[in-house]
Amino acid sequence: MRPQGSPAELEQRRLRAIELLQRDLPVHVVAGRLGVARRSVRRWKRAHRRQGRAGLRARPASGRPPKLSLAQRHRLARLVMAGPEAAGYRTGLWTCRRIVDLIRRQFKVVYHPDHVGRLLRACGFSPQRPQPRAKERDDRRVRDWVLRDWRRVKKLRRLGAHLICLDETGFLMMPVLRRTWAPCGLTPTLSVRTRSHEKVSSIGALIVSPRRRQLTLALALHPRRHIRGPQVVRFLRHLGRHVRGPFILVWDRGRSHKHELVQSWLDAHPRCHIVWFPPYAPDLNPVELLWSYLKYGRLANLAPDTVDDIQSNVRRERRRLTRHPQLLRSFFRHSALPFRV
Repeated sequence: MRPQGSPAELEQRRLRAIELLQRDLPVHVVAGRLGVARRSVRRWKRAHRRQGRAGLRARPASGRPPKLSLAQRHRLARLVMAGPEAAGYRTGLWTCRRIVDLIRRQFKVVYHPDHVGRLLRACGFSPQRPQPRAKERDDRRVRDWVLRDWRRVKKLRRLGAHLICLDETGFLMMPVLRRTWAPCGLTPTLSVRTRSHEKVSSIGALIVSPRRRQLTLALALHPRRHIRGPQVVRFLRHLGRHVRGPFILVWDRGRSHKHELVQSWLDAHPRCHIVWFPPYAPDLNPVELLWSYLKYGRLANLAPDTVDDIQSNVRRERRRLTRHPQLLRSFFRHSALPFRV
């Protein structure tokens, strides 16, 4: 049976045994201190007497040579990075069987599907879920927004203005399902309300003080309703009462944001400066990460019975976030917005 430890750790243990033997300690004492058999200590002593330190060095483990050479593994990594479509498949999904077929066609080597996972991990790959991205997104327009519009935001902040990032979402009765631990062969079940189309709409905003010392979360819940102009105006009034001085409101071009009631309120409050996010760029808004944290993290696999259950859980998470401002700062840090708090 192979002893526990890496080759470097086993070599250090052998060197430690020789060091103790050179202190005139008996073999049985050295074996007891290191937790090894006496015959192992005697074998190390003989190897050190014949070859010196070289006789105690770690040797590479023998085994079957790999089917793919190092150059072939690099080529396989490039083929996988090119995507399944480039390899002739119709969908962008790499499976172990597709990788087996790719290796057989490119290198004339046969792999078992169960072993392909180890090969891919050795090449630096891991199974991941792709992030959806709108085809209508214009990366050049996003870069221009960062260079032009966001620079204007920085100039406004020098006047002592708060920064407010705002967004809306909905919490449904149907839970967001995530993987969980369960006994092998026993898939867990989750009882849900399948015919209920009720939801809790929410408006959220992250408020940054002018000197970036304070970060506040504002959240409004609207059960069984959609977010429209009146709900947005009510939320803006709430922000206007609690935020002193000028503030910069950064949001997307949603229909509710262009409502006539919203435009009338903005015209009547010149201390509110509007900055529009570029189209199809949710990665710039840190509030999007807040929603992902709640839906796919804290509230994943939540199967509520009523809308009130959703509201109570969301409010509980809001109170928790207010007690952990470092989480609110992490939403800015992990977003694509060039702004750190």
